[in-house]
Amino acid sequence: MKYLLDTDIGAYNSKKVEENLKRIELFKKNLTVLSDSEESAKQFGKIKANLKSKGKIIEDFDILTAGIAIANHCVLITNNTEHFERIDSLQMQNWLDKDNSDKT
Repeated sequence: MKYLLDTDIGAYNSKKVEENLKRIELFKKNLTVLSDSEESAKQFGKIKANLKSKGKIIEDFDILTAGIAIANHCVLITNNTEHFERIDSLQMQNWLDKDNSDKT
């Protein structure tokens, strides 16, 4: 769900709002939206406790996103590698990185 929020925010902050909203709608048709679950809640708790113990806490929304990705055995695609790289068990890729570096 956070992803959907981020894309809509990006569209509304752009100069071509209507065009970008249409592009997002087309893109969304190919997505499967994953929701939270008991397993993602468990992952959330583990991640938050781990980050807190290291003094490297990040926003709860980011922890929830990571927990959902881990619970569903997914690779998280993000440009926010600074926060997500703190989560040990998360598989992550940044498609905007020129090196296309990943943590998988």
